[in-house]
Amino acid sequence: MAINDGYAQQQQENKVEDKIHSFFQEKAVPPGGDFKIWRSTLMGEMKEKWKLSFADVRVRMVVEKDGSLTNLAVISEEWKPTEEILEVLLKMINAKGKWKPAMHNGEDVRSNYTVPMIFQIKKPLLKEWLFYFI
Repeated sequence: MAINDGYAQQQQENKVEDKIHSFFQEKAVPPGGDFKIWRSTLMGEMKEKWKLSFADVRVRMVVEKDGSLTNLAVISEEWKPTEEILEVLLKMINAKGKWKPAMHNGEDVRSNYTVPMIFQIKKPLLKEWLFYFI
């Protein structure tokens, strides 16, 4: 009976290589290196394109070893984007450039990344409210 250990070892290596890491020594970094600026720019584009005006959205994605982004998901009680919107959003995000991937044991690794966003609801000025009662 012949056993192909090489194939089994290759399968095991692929599983380790494809693992999405939750713990790592260095987290992934967006293009430009400043997460706050990157997030602010993305929020502005999203707000303009989809007229977002609610409180809480989280964009979850996987940062691949090559810095590209995949597996985009939006977590929100108020906004339920369609598959088409998710595709457009992923293109918008990828157009900003590649990320520096997370590192673990000196190697680039795949990692989950969640971007919290809070869209402010514009409240009318008190003067505008008083106008209606006078």
